[in-house]
Amino acid sequence: MLYSKKTDYLMESIRLGREMDRREKLNLIVGLSIPSMLAQISTVMMFFIDASMVGHLGAEASASIGLIESTTWLIGSLLSAAATGFSVQVAHFIGANDFANARQVFRHALICGVAFSIFVSLLCVGIHAYLPYWLGGGADIATNSSRYFLIYGLVLPFVFLYHISEMMLKSAGNMHMPSVMAVLICICDVIFNYLFIYILKLGVVGAALGTAMAYVCISLPNLYLAGFKNKILNLRQDHVRFRWVRSYVHNACKISIPIAIQNILMSGGADSEYHDCGTSWQYSHCFPFFCYYGRESLLYAGLWYW
Repeated sequence: MLYSKKTDYLMESIRLGREMDRREKLNLIVGLSIPSMLAQISTVMMFFIDASMVGHLGAEASASIGLIESTTWLIGSLLSAAATGFSVQVAHFIGANDFANARQVFRHALICGVAFSIFVSLLCVGIHAYLPYWLGGGADIATNSSRYFLIYGLVLPFVFLYHISEMMLKSAGNMHMPSVMAVLICICDVIFNYLFIYILKLGVVGAALGTAMAYVCISLPNLYLAGFKNKILNLRQDHVRFRWVRSYVHNACKISIPIAIQNILMSGGADSEYHDCGTSWQYSHCFPFFCYYGRESLLYAGLWYW
């Protein structure tokens, strides 16, 4: 809590134009980086949790998740990129002490982001039966892979809400709660996975349901903290009528699209490596690539604020 208050003080120093020495700047960078690193760790850890807990059921179950995991990472990164486009603008408005416009951008982010995530979700529903075969999967794992991908696709609006709420909290200077939520989502994933995989005996489908429930259970409190409890972003404190501002969406696209292209290129390279994971016996040879991808995500998150 003391560290959180110190970070809040440093963020306020930026908004008020106070001079900061080198040590304070370094502390601020660390304070900003840790939540993003934990968010990346939680994303990668949720896959490792699914793969490891399902792995006890056999190599075929693990391969079913491994086959389409790079695609789920890609989709999650696209939603994160969409959230980044709006959160950067919110951070700029907050830095300029223009809190009213920051909240207006937040509203635009919720409308556009939820609409985009629903569109991607419908797209996932449409291709879920074919995706495992497109990725080179065999008939022995394609059914479970498609089911896992379908359930993940259906929960994408909550995945977006998780990303946008934790980014908005960070933009407003709250570094503590995003870090806590990143840890809690992994804990929830373990609990729900144990329930669905081992107690209810649902196997790969249980792993998908565990991940989905973890996102639902964490994204909604996260959104509540960002949209109703944060003193800067509390949407209930505005009494003016909502007005659509096209420039907010345009600026978000200019920020988000390059990030999305980078993520597509990274995941495209990963897909070429993961293509050989289509059969159960090859999964163990592809596992190091999952570790590599997780390490890269962590490094990029840590360097983002430098």
